[in-house]
Amino acid sequence: MNARITFAVALFFSCVLSAAAVEYVHPKLKEHEVSVKVAAVLPAHVDIEQHGVKGVSGMGQASDDAGRQVTFEVGKALSNRGITIENSFPEETLKSNEDLRLAMADVQQRFDQTERQLFRKEKDVKNGRFSLGDSVTVLNPTGKIDVFIIVRSVGAKETKSKAFMTGGLIGMAMSGEAEFRTRVAIVDAKNGDILFIGDFVSKGLPSDKVYEHSFKKIPFQ
Repeated sequence: MNARITFAVALFFSCVLSAAAVEYVHPKLKEHEVSVKVAAVLPAHVDIEQHGVKGVSGMGQASDDAGRQVTFEVGKALSNRGITIENSFPEETLKSNEDLRLAMADVQQRFDQTERQLFRKEKDVKNGRFSLGDSVTVLNPTGKIDVFIIVRSVGAKETKSKAFMTGGLIGMAMSGEAEFRTRVAIVDAKNGDILFIGDFVSKGLPSDKVYEHSFKKIPFQ
């Protein structure tokens, strides 16, 4: 296979990856039983691994940086949809406020306990099956936040040597950026119901425009 064909095939698969997204919406949102005007994006959890010839290794700093980027991009996408973003959980505040940090950890942990079933049966969001419970209100003491946005993303990045071993020239041509699977959940900040789940597969982290396109399917107000 010559270099031109190799590049074309790699570009095709890269485009497919960047475009893959599915969404599931809770009936309460579809039927306008819940009005969403104010949202707070919880710090995104991103886990990136590098796959090399010698094995798999974590990428701690890259994961932390990606988490900040995802949090920003999701917030920007919601803002572009007319949602007010309540910046209640900046990194510096979480570091200095132990009570808030513990409350945040509790809500994130509740989501982690639910995510296995949620991610296996995402379609059941349409049936109103999943909830974190009203304990999420610990992060919403004033009640002014309508929804929390919780994000989980996993990424895998192959070294060029590993990519060549597994995919030859095509593998090398497609290596470089990590491949991600990102889930975005919208959670009712008053009772914990999971109102929406968006599932994105991409080459590189999704941009705000990808999230915004997905959010257009939600009748927020």
